Amino acid sequence: MQNRYVADVGDYGKYALLRNVAKTGMLLGVNWYSTPDEKHNSDGKHTSYLYKAMYQDYDNELYYILKDMIDNNNRNVSSVQNSKILPRNTVFYDRVLDLSKEPDFIKRRMLRQSWHNEALRLLKDCSIVFYNHRERKKEKEYLDKFRNLHDDFMGCKWLGLKFIRGTIRDYIFILQPNHFYEVKKQCEILLKSAWKDNFSMLDL
Repeated sequence: MQNRYVADVGDYGKYALLRNVAKTGMLLGVNWYSTPDEKHNSDGKHTSYLYKAMYQDYDNELYYILKDMIDNNNRNVSSVQNSKILPRNTVFYDRVLDLSKEPDFIKRRMLRQSWHNEALRLLKDCSIVFYNHRERKKEKEYLDKFRNLHDDFMGCKWLGLKFIRGTIRDYIFILQPNHFYEVKKQCEILLKSAWKDNFSMLDL
């Protein structure tokens, strides 16, 4: 996650999904997987939805919170954390993972492991932990990687959604059986709402 993506149309869909999942009452954890902003492309520019009336009705409160961030040039994860987007008890891990100034492969690996261990410690009590990033691969090849992991998560139930506006984003849930039906119910509610043309189920 980079601050330049905050409040773009993908973010709008992401928070809509998380707000629905939060209705289960389970403690939500967000691992931002924060990295320094890059300047080599125009990613994060998908904000024109904020000036189209149809999007306002999807989630009115969320819409205006994000629009305020854009209008006031306040696009950063801290703004999200301090807003009313997610429940007050949501646990956020926002330490930036910056490997740009470390050329040594071994040291980079150690820094990444340290970052990951800290995330696990902070988020260990959460029932649902979220972060997302889709690799730049064909969909079948990308999803096959997850399908091949089923045997490594024996007893877990899988659920996936795809968001198709802006840059495609996949949301893959690996759930304990006692959490599955609650989360599935909220995803189905989302798919029947005004968001229905923006999300689809993934075949996992």
